[in-house]
Amino acid sequence: MKAILRTIPVILLGLAVGCGELPTDAPAADAALLAKGGNKPPKDPPGGGDGSVADPAIAFVHDGTLRVMNADGSMNTALVDGVSRGVSWSPSATRIAFAPGGSGSTNTIMIADLALANGVPIVTGTTDLVLPHPGTPAWSPLGDLIAYAGGCDPGEPDGTCGEWGYLNHLRVVPAAGGEAHTLYEAPGCADPWACLISGTPAWSPDGSQIAFVEGRGEWWSVHALRVMDVASAPTQVSQTLIAPGQLASICDPDWSPDGSRIAFWGHEASTSPTTLFVLDLATGTWMNVGVEAATHCADVSWSPDGTQWVVDTGDAVRLVDVASGQVIPRSKSKLARGVSPDWRSCEAGEGCGLAP
Repeated sequence: MKAILRTIPVILLGLAVGCGELPTDAPAADAALLAKGGNKPPKDPPGGGDGSVADPAIAFVHDGTLRVMNADGSMNTALVDGVSRGVSWSPSATRIAFAPGGSGSTNTIMIADLALANGVPIVTGTTDLVLPHPGTPAWSPLGDLIAYAGGCDPGEPDGTCGEWGYLNHLRVVPAAGGEAHTLYEAPGCADPWACLISGTPAWSPDGSQIAFVEGRGEWWSVHALRVMDVASAPTQVSQTLIAPGQLASICDPDWSPDGSRIAFWGHEASTSPTTLFVLDLATGTWMNVGVEAATHCADVSWSPDGTQWVVDTGDAVRLVDVASGQVIPRSKSKLARGVSPDWRSCEAGEGCGLAP
């Protein structure tokens, strides 16, 4: 599925937002972009006249469009069309990686470069990392690598991979582009239907480890949460945090900023609702937070200070207070409808976010 940039030329910003179309003397290039879906204002113009200043902290997807917003939900701005789910901020919060069209359905991870134009976030350029059937990306906290679940060995004829590429490899690729490297191949997977690296992997805050979910059995329904030691030679699984069958399912882990906990969605039993969990790495125990999602799998991302989670509950992007496990009412958080939220890892200040 083609990803379409939503850019807003600085000199035309006021007219574009106010009128919803380009003036008649717009350059031909801008007119061509408009015909393809670019250079048009968001359906819901950011700011809302409340004096908000753009400081994009949360990236997410709504109706196939990559969007960013401030941590309180203000300045909700559309950036790129043709995105299914799975987005990841760079450590400096100036770039976003995503899989256009959804996990494993294309041969590309796209990176969007962001800037502010007249106070509004825009895309200034993109980079395509061409890879064999990549899953959804996770940017290393060191900024040098992007991890993803991958299908098919590099160089393997594409026709043997199937529609989704059988995502049974954990791989990393340089964020600057280059050759991908396989960290882990699920053992016993000569039959690609036998196992799956599920969802988005999660980096530890120091970039030394990656947590990921491995699914096996019928429709990969028996899940385990494992940790990969990236620095080991050869790279190997260093620990199984949740063994196969201890939970009915595990989905999309995310590591806390202090490295002590991992949050994830899952099911205690096959008939249980999708619920948010948090795993204490010191004790090896996990707790059901009690927040539920209306979908089989959802996403969770920690705030930079570790006090909140941003989650998608199947119908909206919501904030959850970590200490109490309570969902913060939307009337107070002003968050949006959407899925696949990712909270930037850096705290506001010099070197974090978009310069005005």
